[in-house]
Amino acid sequence: MRKSRRWRSAVRAVLAGLACAALLVPGQAASVAADGPGSNALPDRPFDENGTGWIYNYVHAWPGAGTEYRGEFPYMSWAYEDEGPGYEATRFSFITEQLNNGWYTDRGQSGMIVYGPYKAGGHWRGLTAIDHFDTDPVENGTLEEFRELVEAAHARGITVVTYIALIYMHHDNPLFLQAEQDMAPGGAFWAEPGVKDPAYDGPAELFLWDTRPEGGVFHPKTTRCGQWDAEKRTFDGEPCNSTTDAYAPPPGMDANLPQAAWWAWSETAQRWYGTSWRFPAINYFGEAGVEYAKSVVRFWLDQGVDGFEFDAPQSMWGAQASSNYFGTVEDREWVSTEVQITAAREHAPDKQLYLHAEGTGTYSNMVRNDRVGYTHVLLNGDNDEDSFTIRVAPQVPGEPWANPNGGTVTVDRLDEHWQAYADSRRMNGRGIYAWSVYNWDQPHEMRALDAAVQAGMGAVYSIDYQEYWTPNTTTPEPGGLEAEGEERYFDVFRAMKKSSALVPAATRERLLTNDDDRAYAVLRRSTDRSETVLALYNFDSAPKGFKVSLANTGVVVPQVPVDLATDAAGPAIQDTEQTFWLPPFGYQFLRVQAGEPTPAWDLLDSADPGWELGTGVEEIADATAYRGSRSLGTGEGTEIRLTFEGTALEAYGWKGRRASGSGALGSDAVEVYLDGGAAPVLTYRQHLGNVTPLGGWPADNAGLYNQQLFSLTGLEPGEHTLVIKNADPNGRPFGVDFVKVAEEAFTVPQAPECDATCVDTEPPVTEITIGEPEHGDLGPVTFELSASDDVSGVVRTEYLLDDGEWTTYTGPVTVSEAGEHLVQFRSTDLAGNVAGPEEARLEVVAAGDATGLRALVDSLAALAADGGFDRYTAASHAALLDALAAARAVTEVPARQATIDAAYAAVLDALDGLEVAAPDKTTLRQIVDAARTVLAEGSFTKSSTARLTKAIAAATAVLKDPRASEREVSRAITGVTDALSRLKAARPTVVKVKTAQTQLRLVRGKAFTLPARVYLNGAEPAGAEGLRWKSSRPKVATVSKTGRIKARKTGTTTITMTTRAKGASGKKVTKRVKVKVVAKASRAKVSKVTATVPRTMRLGRTAYVTGRYHPAKATGVRVTYATAKRGVVEVDEVGRLVAVSKGTDTVLVRAGGVTKKYKVTVR
Repeated sequence: MRKSRRWRSAVRAVLAGLACAALLVPGQAASVAADGPGSNALPDRPFDENGTGWIYNYVHAWPGAGTEYRGEFPYMSWAYEDEGPGYEATRFSFITEQLNNGWYTDRGQSGMIVYGPYKAGGHWRGLTAIDHFDTDPVENGTLEEFRELVEAAHARGITVVTYIALIYMHHDNPLFLQAEQDMAPGGAFWAEPGVKDPAYDGPAELFLWDTRPEGGVFHPKTTRCGQWDAEKRTFDGEPCNSTTDAYAPPPGMDANLPQAAWWAWSETAQRWYGTSWRFPAINYFGEAGVEYAKSVVRFWLDQGVDGFEFDAPQSMWGAQASSNYFGTVEDREWVSTEVQITAAREHAPDKQLYLHAEGTGTYSNMVRNDRVGYTHVLLNGDNDEDSFTIRVAPQVPGEPWANPNGGTVTVDRLDEHWQAYADSRRMNGRGIYAWSVYNWDQPHEMRALDAAVQAGMGAVYSIDYQEYWTPNTTTPEPGGLEAEGEERYFDVFRAMKKSSALVPAATRERLLTNDDDRAYAVLRRSTDRSETVLALYNFDSAPKGFKVSLANTGVVVPQVPVDLATDAAGPAIQDTEQTFWLPPFGYQFLRVQAGEPTPAWDLLDSADPGWELGTGVEEIADATAYRGSRSLGTGEGTEIRLTFEGTALEAYGWKGRRASGSGALGSDAVEVYLDGGAAPVLTYRQHLGNVTPLGGWPADNAGLYNQQLFSLTGLEPGEHTLVIKNADPNGRPFGVDFVKVAEEAFTVPQAPECDATCVDTEPPVTEITIGEPEHGDLGPVTFELSASDDVSGVVRTEYLLDDGEWTTYTGPVTVSEAGEHLVQFRSTDLAGNVAGPEEARLEVVAAGDATGLRALVDSLAALAADGGFDRYTAASHAALLDALAAARAVTEVPARQATIDAAYAAVLDALDGLEVAAPDKTTLRQIVDAARTVLAEGSFTKSSTARLTKAIAAATAVLKDPRASEREVSRAITGVTDALSRLKAARPTVVKVKTAQTQLRLVRGKAFTLPARVYLNGAEPAGAEGLRWKSSRPKVATVSKTGRIKARKTGTTTITMTTRAKGASGKKVTKRVKVKVVAKASRAKVSKVTATVPRTMRLGRTAYVTGRYHPAKATGVRVTYATAKRGVVEVDEVGRLVAVSKGTDTVLVRAGGVTKKYKVTVR
């Protein structure tokens, strides 16, 4: 095989020239953004450990979601929001949103395949690239959004694989448009007409052209597959969808085409060009095409994807055709290896890549795919309508189209297919891939079973979810996955996601069952042996009980496994031969406790030491064989020797189809000798007796792989010598790939036989439990049903209440309607046996009508809450409240009518017993007195005074009313206190103007300051500043604004003091004092002082005192005032007395050295 190829510098020049012309990848600049390429971070687990269940995302629905699909598939109508996936799957951002909100993980999905993520035309579901190196920002989103999609998937452990086509480009691809220009007469490709320019390295190198010197001539009838109309951007002529429509070149042309291709005419170039699947084919017979394809692979790996599904890659080199145009298939396989395998692995060496070739499915292509190097190949035939697995199930009665090939495969042949196809690939670190078929008539249970078997055996299993929800507008019929089918389908993957024993890399071991072509049991073990799952399958359309042997498996007995579908206990395992029951087309994944199996097998490859290949036998390279090689011998008498230690041996290798004729051949007789014996211990055939395996035969007559050739058991412990000799007289091929050796002795398990546990003819036992009435002896009654079946198990319990309908029992049932009721019930087991119907009776006693009592209680409770009963005595009020509480309790539970009536009467009696109470009015009376005092002594605005007056009047009326209630008293108190708080003082008014003395005789030239005070209502007293001072005869005496009098000449004058503020009458208040000015001081001295002082004062009251002295001729005399104590009576400088506390004090009036004392008592 050709494993690498050195490209000439011309290839790089072509690509460089294309890039310089800005034609190679118009979106290439976007791939080298400032933040670098997409993340190369691996998902949480690589794909071989990442479970199964992948969803296809077709991102090309033109011009957008909910519209008809453009191109060859007009039946695709993807109204995503209205039906189906529920999100616009054509937008990268919407897929990311679904990833982030758990849409994928909620369905147990581990991967997705993004179909054609690059900018493309609508044909072939968007695979025809207009730009392989960029996305369509309008239809799908930007490259950055695609990278965000990948990162969101990886963050949730989801693999992202892209489905790409590297076999053609779209006619609108700028590279092809430029190539047409270059190939036109006089274009850059030509040095002169018919002669290529040797320096040309442009895009024409990427395509296949008719380069005859005389040029091409258009022959319309040459191609039957339709001609591209450049103006209409569509095809004219007969459509061509068959891969067999590969046509010879036009007359006189000696160039060839790849398979699935034909010639088309370019009006621009006036030349024929090669197409593949109706689009310009990439030229893989020139180095430019190979290098271009490798750059596409590298680009998408840089965006973070985990691998590729390559569309029809064999179209590159003709592998699909029975014959091809370029020599043997092997001569061209290096194209796929170099482009799809080597380029990917060299560019992402640290990634575990998924590399899968679409269109090369079935066992017949496995050898070729392994040679190329794909990691995964298609498990079934390349058939969208069928799978080998579902052929084990019978045809659906009355609906043969639901499974047209049903019943044509046994579980033995299916397991043979898994051994040869899946197990051998798993041993070599490779995988298999399968998809859910597009048979809309397939029952949901059958579709789920198909997924459970194929995914459960280790295939990466995908669903074309969008198409499953798509109405088929040509029939028209809906897709086959409505809500019920979706739940059944995804339940498979939800269950599988719970165990590492169900990922593709986990080992697989078929278990022996009783003789039944539709019963299947497999044990899966995780790679670290920490998890073991028993997978059980019933391919039959009827319920089935079958016995499974667990001998030598290490499964612990007894135990109760866990059903992964429900996370509940599964059927108990009581013995190493255990019967399990499954419904029609049923499956079950049971997590079991298991140790190491018996025996422990050691694997010896034919290339390991201990083997001796005789003459005519050689170790040949074979990528499909275990570890990449196997022994092959021809000729009679050729032999293989093996020395081993152990008690048992199993030999595996390939088998041919037959011993003679055409096709893969194998020896008709191979003898096995043990420990130098003269006679063989057994003889086997290295062929299948002309039985064709599922999926056909491997290519190149290689045979069917991983087949057990023979086994030896019961050997004595120690070393043994084995000789395998070809005894075929015609010398047909024989050989061994590997053997398994067991050192310890063990008992070979036998297939179990069914017993009574596999047959169930007895119906389940159903019991009913009727509970007590909900409220003692009346109210709703609840019943419960329980069913048991010791063989197949109960699948359904139903009940029928009176004349209703049969209803599936899911839990306790409560009957509320009064009267007697008939309950019928029955149960069905998995085998279809029905118990019953049986019956039971129950009675519901009706409660009385408490409507009237409830209304009475509600109305009286509302009245009480509003104070409606506050005027009554506490005892009678409490009695009413007690009666209401008792009545309320009666209304809250069902009660007999007599109880309701008694409660009603008790409430009425309590109402009749209400007694009016006399409230305490002391506080109210005190507040009213205080308010009157405030009004009398203060000066307030008219409105606030009126408000308080009104409140006092209302409170006075309450005081006089002997029937006033507690609530009315409280409201009166609130009214008065509120009015007091809202009093507003009036503007201050003059209450009195007072001077310290009213008599004054001054000597000319002397001065005297006369103390004066202005007493205001609502303000502090003012001094001289509150007055305007005036002398009637300024020539006699002047007076300042502070009250300082200056005697100027003899005579008499009057000092007038006028208040700045007004009095209560609205006028200013005036005070006059006469002053006599004499020439000289009088010899007269004060001999007597008098004043009018009250003997008693009430607390808080005020009195005004003016002292007079005798004789009046005394000059310059000043009158002053004081008290003997502090805190009883206060006196100011002008003689105002204020009683501040109870007690006795002495007021002192002084003038001219004489003091007069007056005793005052404050009460």
